[in-house]
Amino acid sequence: MILEYEYSDKMLSKTVAELYKYVDEKDRFQEGAVLAAARELLKRGETREDLSDVIYEMEVFFLEQKGIVDVEDAEPDVNENNIPVIYHPRFIRIFGVLFSVFAGSILMAMNLSRLHKEKMARQTVLAGLAYSIVQGTIFYKFNIQVTGLTLIVSLIGMNVLEFFIWNKQVPVNMKFRNRNVWVPLLVGVLVLIPLVYYVVSTGGLLQ
Repeated sequence: MILEYEYSDKMLSKTVAELYKYVDEKDRFQEGAVLAAARELLKRGETREDLSDVIYEMEVFFLEQKGIVDVEDAEPDVNENNIPVIYHPRFIRIFGVLFSVFAGSILMAMNLSRLHKEKMARQTVLAGLAYSIVQGTIFYKFNIQVTGLTLIVSLIGMNVLEFFIWNKQVPVNMKFRNRNVWVPLLVGVLVLIPLVYYVVSTGGLLQ
């Protein structure tokens, strides 16, 4: 068990932004201050994925200083409460194929927001909207009906979002817990039912 550090009381008066400065610029500060800042962020309910890594890194440093442990033998203490709860990327891909790239981009943006990447989340929604508009415009211009081609084009769009946004923002080996998918599925189905009814009633599938 790591001893209490002299910086803990000091961190109580810091804002969240000030605390994150210790974490993001940890090479500029004393290890004890960085550790205390990261712990204080967790106490305030912050869930950024690298906080546990920073705490682990600082704790190992102090253990090594005391000659208690070798860094190669140390294992991180994974706190279940610090693991983000997000939609599985595979589910987002399928959702985007079935309900449109724009719909998939919304779920991807929700994940990014939970990972404290709000700016990229907004860009993701805009990218998904732009792709869906272009897709719809082309399909309308060439009178392309709802067919398997629609699913293929949507799959391409989702793969583009994953490759250029998700994979560049989120580590491949990041641990996460699966978020319940029933709400987006229900919303997607409720939105899709009128569209399917319209296409069937107008004979779109038979053209």
